[in-house]
Amino acid sequence: MLLFSRDFLHGKTSTGNHDSLTGAATEDLLFDMFLNPPNDAKPFVRWWWNGNKVNAAELCHELDVMKANGIGGAEINPIAFSERDDLGIPTLSWLSPEWVEMVKVTLRHAEKIGFTCDIIAGTGWPFGAEFLKGSERSQVLTRACRKVTGPATLQIPTADLINEAQPLNYSRLKDKSSELQSLWLAPETMSTFVSPTPLPFDNKKETQTIEVPAGTHVLCALVLFTGFEAVINGAPGGGGPVLNHYDSAGVNTFLNHIADKLLPPERDKRFSLHFLRQHGIGRCQLVSRFSGRI
Repeated sequence: MLLFSRDFLHGKTSTGNHDSLTGAATEDLLFDMFLNPPNDAKPFVRWWWNGNKVNAAELCHELDVMKANGIGGAEINPIAFSERDDLGIPTLSWLSPEWVEMVKVTLRHAEKIGFTCDIIAGTGWPFGAEFLKGSERSQVLTRACRKVTGPATLQIPTADLINEAQPLNYSRLKDKSSELQSLWLAPETMSTFVSPTPLPFDNKKETQTIEVPAGTHVLCALVLFTGFEAVINGAPGGGGPVLNHYDSAGVNTFLNHIADKLLPPERDKRFSLHFLRQHGIGRCQLVSRFSGRI
């Protein structure tokens, strides 16, 4: 049976005409709604605030343009702008009073013209912010392994073990912290499984002393990196370390900080949604359950 869009809306099929259960009037209403859909049935778009280079007149103009062209709503998404040419337009810092004022202008005008606005809870990806501290920042456990031969007493710089375990990511944060979590020694080859031997270590020492028994072994170091990843393309004021999404205190700090800035202007005119989206969570791990293990 073939269905054609207009015939289907009017209750018709290739096998003949069929009145809908609610009658011809409802059919006409359905077709009219298709031609002139309500706002929540229209397309929604992502609205980039490039570099937070926004002003009241331009924001209202863009809302009018979207409305006039059949768009039902937009998600406000502040994002970084090319550093090669700032176009001579002032930049507003994310969540600053000036930026929040532009959000208020947007909400007032959107309500005036019957337009829906969402906003993303953050900027760039993965989400993060300059105000995050300590374990609120993304964390990852990585492992470095090297072959060692004994019997011998080895003096290995702590920095070497940490550098060998550096996480591979292309948005490294300069002020990340790192520390050894554990050292283990295991035979290079074994006919039956032999549990690795935990070794003593001291993060405060520049050199770790390793006693290696006779034979060839594998020395493994487990290293914790905190604040190792930076937000990619975060708008001005929204860069810095990636949020540790596994740390409840960090998540609360992040969301409450945004709420404290945004909710006051929303008392009378709230967003339809605070959109939480995430391009993954970076390379962050739930480290609390694995610390000290290998």
